[in-house]
Amino acid sequence: MHALIAEQGSIFLKTLGTDQDTIKVDLPLLIDCTFCAATGMIAYGAVIGKATPTQLMWIMVALVPAFALNQYIVIEQFHILDMGGSNVIHLFGCYYGLAVSFVLSRQRFAHGLEHPKSSSSYLNDVFSMVGTLFLWIFWPSFNGALASVSSAATTGLAVGGHAAAEQFLCVVNTVISLSGACVSTFMTSVLVGGRMNPVHIQNATLAGGVAMGAACTLPMTPAGAMVVGLAAGGLSTLGFEYLTPALNNTIGLRDTCGIHNLHGEEVDWSGQLEM
Repeated sequence: MHALIAEQGSIFLKTLGTDQDTIKVDLPLLIDCTFCAATGMIAYGAVIGKATPTQLMWIMVALVPAFALNQYIVIEQFHILDMGGSNVIHLFGCYYGLAVSFVLSRQRFAHGLEHPKSSSSYLNDVFSMVGTLFLWIFWPSFNGALASVSSAATTGLAVGGHAAAEQFLCVVNTVISLSGACVSTFMTSVLVGGRMNPVHIQNATLAGGVAMGAACTLPMTPAGAMVVGLAAGGLSTLGFEYLTPALNNTIGLRDTCGIHNLHGEEVDWSGQLEM
């Protein structure tokens, strides 16, 4: 229901400020609206288990116009390259959700990591791992959904004597970056915890896709894309191990699903890469 609220609201807001008399529903618009819903799902990761269904609905109602405004500023005003939505989707959804979580959880110690329900089980881990597999498989198409398939929209890279389309670059760069994130996640998880932690595997293995979002259309070598993924996976794993408990204990920031480690840190790294 909340995803439908986001999609319907985004469709309406996309026509504001234009000279259109009717709403033209096409594939790019529907993809954009789905991105808005994805932003809400990211934000929910910080407040899940702490907000009522009514609160979740109002969180989404407030998110939709804020998402549209942020997207307009980032894309239309600043002309920032953000094909995979690192800034518009991941960064905005992350800090919007963390801000709401901070407000809801102020001085409520029961919302902290010490709560007995703030843990997982074998069955939950298995189902979460299935979700991770689906996300890993479909992340390249997520980053390249709005990219051009025409070789005319290219940054000059030639593949087999032909200009490489934006969508080709998105898919290749994202797959390689995701692969690098998997390698570094497993290694870092064992190094910091002595064993492979399911939470790290379920989340940090996707960090390469997030980090490559803004830069996925840039022509780079396979080694460059691999380095991006290796760094993103390692940073995300360290965030789950050290940063989330530190924020919880110092400023009382309760991040239920650790969205800052997957959707916040990696965008900072991605921005440095894009520059």
